[in-house]
Amino acid sequence: MAERRDLDDWLVDALRSLGGRARPIEVARFIWRQHQTQLRASGDLFYTWQRELQSSAARLRRRKLLRSPRRGYWEIDREMLLACSSRREPTPPRLALVVSEDESQVDETIPDGASSIA
Repeated sequence: MAERRDLDDWLVDALRSLGGRARPIEVARFIWRQHQTQLRASGDLFYTWQRELQSSAARLRRRKLLRSPRRGYWEIDREMLLACSSRREPTPPRLALVVSEDESQVDETIPDGASSIA
């Protein structure tokens, strides 16, 4: 079930996926295609999500994360675009605490592909 606060992340993800700049209708179309199931299950938000998306854009503009360089376009800040793409690659390691029997060595990460202790 989607909540209003999810729209901020969805808006950023949509703009990132659309090359950093898009018209609001393109963003809405992208979000609908990606999150249709969550939106349908979100109660009243299903009926108001496009209006809430406009509010989300305004919040991101106030935080200087989104610009409207030309009327009818939204653009993500280039530094944020780079941060979003670098944050998604690589996936952060899963964390665990592994202590050797004599407690002389501690490893706090589990490499990809390794299984954790249940």
